[in-house]
Amino acid sequence: MAVILVKFTGVISDEIYETNNLLTYSGVLIGFGLTLYTFGLSILKDIYEVIDKISFKKIENKELIIKELKAAFKEIRNDIVVMFFAIIAIFISTIISNTINPFEWDVEYLKIPEILKMSVFLYTTFALADIMKSLFDLSKLIFKN
Repeated sequence: MAVILVKFTGVISDEIYETNNLLTYSGVLIGFGLTLYTFGLSILKDIYEVIDKISFKKIENKELIIKELKAAFKEIRNDIVVMFFAIIAIFISTIISNTINPFEWDVEYLKIPEILKMSVFLYTTFALADIMKSLFDLSKLIFKN
């Protein structure tokens, strides 16, 4: 997707894809993700206590909620890791765009830094959407019982 956007549209020339702006964007998203994750962990004991107090028609429903709760936290953790690697990719794209390429690739023609920057933007945005989806799914799961 990033290759198509970079090669066939002019969207990469927007200011948001500059290194400083991408670092800020990714950093804010990591902070947001870590805040949600930390908050979730801090209330996890309370959530388990509430789950224990709820009367379930079947024990499988309780086990399903606990399983989904663990899966949601794992998903959020994975999204935060994606955002961290996105910041590393930003630094790599900056290094590539500012150094003479030892592999003799035509970096300008292949648009490697631009593709990396677009990929970072797409992956971090997807990770944020995935965090939101995990939280919404979790709230639906808890509040329907």
